[in-house]
Amino acid sequence: MRAKVINMTLPRALLARVDAAARAEGRSRSDLLREAARRYVTEFHAAGKGSTTLLSRLKALATKGPHLVADDIDKKLYGKRRSR
Repeated sequence: MRAKVINMTLPRALLARVDAAARAEGRSRSDLLREAARRYVTEFHAAGKGSTTLLSRLKALATKGPHLVADDIDKKLYGKRRSR
């Protein structure tokens, strides 16, 4: 695999988290970021166009914190509550 060196800018706090995760897993920063990019591209393209709406809904839920119940999540994602 031929590689290309790139430069990127990350907020210091995010870089610290990346470095901590890489250390915890015994791998390099580059290896961790390569895997993150690979997963993002694979999941984004595999999910298809309709998933962008679902992803935006998931992002909105992520900002709500742990106080959501399953019914609320289903309503946000699918517009209805779970059937029991």
